[in-house]
Amino acid sequence: MEPRLCYSNAARYARDHRSEGLVYAEGFALPGGVDFPLAHAWCVRADGTVLDPTWADTPGRAYIGVAFRDPQRWPYDGGGILQDPDRSYSLLKDGLPEDSLLPAGRPL
Repeated sequence: MEPRLCYSNAARYARDHRSEGLVYAEGFALPGGVDFPLAHAWCVRADGTVLDPTWADTPGRAYIGVAFRDPQRWPYDGGGILQDPDRSYSLLKDGLPEDSLLPAGRPL
C-alpha cells in the first residue's frame, strides 16, 4: 500500500479483511534496523499476529499499541486516532467503552 500513509492503509486493510478477524491497531512500532520507535498503525488478529500493510516484512520489528475493535473509531481520512488531539481528546477525557478494545498480543 501507499508508503507513509499507515493510518489510512491499516484502517482500509482492516475494513477489507474484517471477516478474517482483523482489527485496526495504533501506537508505536520499531522497524527493523531503526533504533527508535515511530508512531504507526497496523492490523492485528485476536492472537496478536500483526499484519502491516504499510511496511515491508523485515525481521526485528516490534509493536506496542491499542487495538480498536470498533470500526466507527477507525480513521477514514488519513489521520491517526492517538496522534490527533481532536480524536484523542474524548478518549482521554471519557475513555473507551470496555468492548471497544481488543485484548491482543501479550501484556508487557
